[in-house]
Amino acid sequence: MDLSADATIAADGAVRIDSARLAATGLQVDATGLQSADGATRLAIEGRLDNLGRVVAGMSGAVVLNADVERQVGDDGYEVQADLTGPSALALRTRGRIGDDLALALVLQGQLQGALINPLIEPSNVQGLIRLTGAVEGPPSIEALRLSVALEDGRFLQPNAAIAFEGINGEAQINGLDAQVNLSGLSRQGGRGTIAGAISLRGDQQADLTVSVEDFTVRQPSLFDALVSGSVSVVGPLSNGALVRGDVLVEEAEIRIPNSPLARAGFGLQGLRHIGESAASRQTRTAAGIASGTRNGRAPIPLRLDLTMRAPGRVFVRGRGLDAEMGGSLRLGGTLSDVVPSGSFGLIRGRLDLLGNRFNLTDGSASMIGDFMPIVSLVATTESDGVTTSVMLSGPANEPEISFNSVPELPQDEVLARLVFRRSLTTLSPFQAAQLALSVATLTGRAENSILDRTRQAMGLDDLDFTVDDEGNTAVRAGRYIGEEVYTDLSVDSTGRSEVTINLDLTPNVTLRGRVDTDGRSGVGIFFERDY
Repeated sequence: MDLSADATIAADGAVRIDSARLAATGLQVDATGLQSADGATRLAIEGRLDNLGRVVAGMSGAVVLNADVERQVGDDGYEVQADLTGPSALALRTRGRIGDDLALALVLQGQLQGALINPLIEPSNVQGLIRLTGAVEGPPSIEALRLSVALEDGRFLQPNAAIAFEGINGEAQINGLDAQVNLSGLSRQGGRGTIAGAISLRGDQQADLTVSVEDFTVRQPSLFDALVSGSVSVVGPLSNGALVRGDVLVEEAEIRIPNSPLARAGFGLQGLRHIGESAASRQTRTAAGIASGTRNGRAPIPLRLDLTMRAPGRVFVRGRGLDAEMGGSLRLGGTLSDVVPSGSFGLIRGRLDLLGNRFNLTDGSASMIGDFMPIVSLVATTESDGVTTSVMLSGPANEPEISFNSVPELPQDEVLARLVFRRSLTTLSPFQAAQLALSVATLTGRAENSILDRTRQAMGLDDLDFTVDDEGNTAVRAGRYIGEEVYTDLSVDSTGRSEVTINLDLTPNVTLRGRVDTDGRSGVGIFFERDY
């Protein structure tokens, strides 16, 4: 630390400070002024901190303070004017008086961008201009602070919980260590949320808040959507297990059963490296908390949960031919960092469209026990040719199992053959048997890695498929590109009849198509196709 000064003392005892400088690591303070012999004082002070992060962890940028201090003859204090500027539109102004007994009488006004505090709350992200007005009256302490804080058109993002709000407007009234808050905003996924109530800034931060949502969308990509409304209370110490309690009405929900392993596994890329990444891209990933080395490792606030979600109806389970409506309730316990759901939904009505057959659901449920992955159990029955068949879909919603039972009892492949082809398994042709195997793979969600796919890859084909017409006749079709604009396929049915088709793409929308079959029939045509 270095301290230097250049001052002049007049004959009457007045002191003029021509220059005074205090310099330390990253900090510099300069002062000039005059103190007369009768005690009158005028000082101009300029201070600069090269990085706010030196005193507030996670915040960066230079901070500059400009202040004027004046004392009149016979006065018992100092008149102060000070302006503080810094990063993220930080601008604070104070005007007022500091007494000789250090009693404060200051008026405060200023603003800052919410992004200034993002390093402290990552991976959460806040944006928007925060305006401050208030005063400090009394001894220098937080209890002397009276502050009004307003946010207009703000945004909040919590990527870990898939929460995003925009259009946030609200205010907070801070009286010493007590605050009254009132915030409302629109969810990007749909709906509105509000927070209102009191928070203490003392110790463990006691809170008494009401959180309300209206037509609020809760979404787990590729798994479920829910539209909820209701209010819950947040009572207790925010830093040490406050309790979130209340009832929420689920107005409508949809649980989706994925059709393939790709949907189950998701699209996350592990070990991805960004080469030559721009600063803007890095900033975006940092704000989302997905840039390597940017997470601060903090655990979420350990709020305890005691929530009941009521859904008397309109809870739909759909996918793989299933369309069912259910109703029930779900309780959320545990903590915010480890939510424990429990509850079930019973069948109201539904159907199962399977291999050209429609089954009416006779029994079913969807339950969650300790995990947000619904466990589905649905039973449907039908009767054909004197055989009563039951189809059961059961297991986790992202990977359910389908089984078949019958009265009289038959093997599952036999039951499936009767459903698909209306005939016994022993009477199926080789093509029909292959089609049956493909149907089983499709039902179980494993068609992407089926023997059909492996055969297509081994033969170097672009397309390989088995088809069946309304009369139960089957055919195999193989196709391949023989040029960038030329595609040909060969189709052979169970009677031995074959057909060759050639497509020539003249433009992205115009195709010249020709065909010839073993019966000597041929044709050519020009086709115009366009997607809308």
